[in-house]
Amino acid sequence: MSDRENTIPHRIFKQSYLKKNDLMSALFRIHGLCFAKVNYFRNNREKYRPYVYDLENGFRETEWWDAEFLKHMDSGLCLDFRQLNGITEIEKFYIFCAHLESLEK
Repeated sequence: MSDRENTIPHRIFKQSYLKKNDLMSALFRIHGLCFAKVNYFRNNREKYRPYVYDLENGFRETEWWDAEFLKHMDSGLCLDFRQLNGITEIEKFYIFCAHLESLEK
């Protein structure tokens, strides 16, 4: 269930969804990301690490289930799930992916 501030609580997924899908699918569904984004990051998982932001220590690596950001390892960029959710046009997402790939070593 979603219990974010200023929103009506709603069901994100059932337990049966977790039995049929992987952790990355669940994480991206919680953040409202489309299948194209799930598919891209699943296929390029080795290029990214899950991160959270800690007020005392800044960004730190975490487990996938706890991720708030994805760090692109070659460029050092931390991608916020909210910003990824803001990319609503598939063409813009492909341009974004091409930009990230251009930063790879």
